[in-house]
Amino acid sequence: MTRLHIAVRDGRKAIIPTKLPVVFSAGPVRNAPLWQNDAMRIAVKRDKPIFFACPLRDGEDGFAPDLEPYLASFAGENDFPRQRAMERYYLNQAGEEGCIFFYLAKSLPREQWKWPEKSYAQFTMKELGDWTTIKRFIPRTRLVIGVEEGFPELSTILFDIEEDLGKDFPIYHTLEQTVDAAIAMALS
Repeated sequence: MTRLHIAVRDGRKAIIPTKLPVVFSAGPVRNAPLWQNDAMRIAVKRDKPIFFACPLRDGEDGFAPDLEPYLASFAGENDFPRQRAMERYYLNQAGEEGCIFFYLAKSLPREQWKWPEKSYAQFTMKELGDWTTIKRFIPRTRLVIGVEEGFPELSTILFDIEEDLGKDFPIYHTLEQTVDAAIAMALS
């Protein structure tokens, strides 16, 4: 059964150990549509033995209540010192033994932004650059990339991915394709 883990739940940034392959959903959160909830719903429907780690927080980031029954149980009292530590921990696990997937979702219209002071997907771009570079030099790194038309600078990003990872590196064009590819890679 698919287990979910979000970055902050009930005020905790809990460390939840797992022996399941980790699938980490990377991509924009702030000023983005709630694509992460949709990605988790897709994973739950597939019902595969994976641990789906997601950087959403309950409350402010819009984690969907219908996904709560699939959250992994808190296994102990240990917490990460901050959300970023949780993300790095599971990104590293996923890159080695599961799968990191990036989904580059286009932003909400500016008038719907909750954080107008933030640049859209700024940290996502840093992470994408980090992980494509790691994949370039350590080819066994487990990485999947999906894109939504309308993401800023998409043609430049796709050019760089092709230059770094080659023409044969697949790019997915729907969230469902991206999640399915990540689950398949995690289980392979």
